[in-house]
Amino acid sequence: MQEDLQSLPAQARQVFLQHRLYGRSYDSIASELDLTVAAVRKHLRDSLVLLTQKRIERDN
Repeated sequence: MQEDLQSLPAQARQVFLQHRLYGRSYDSIASELDLTVAAVRKHLRDSLVLLTQKRIERDN
């Protein structure tokens, strides 16, 4: 999983970890990183897609 996380773009990884690991809200992450809430949502969605693809590839 660590390798998969490292493969994410830096900002997407930061958003993903802040939300999933630390439970921070979209608003809080957006404010800290100077992003819109929509951008935070997009980074999370894209991260989940990439991580899911990596897991499927690894499991096959």
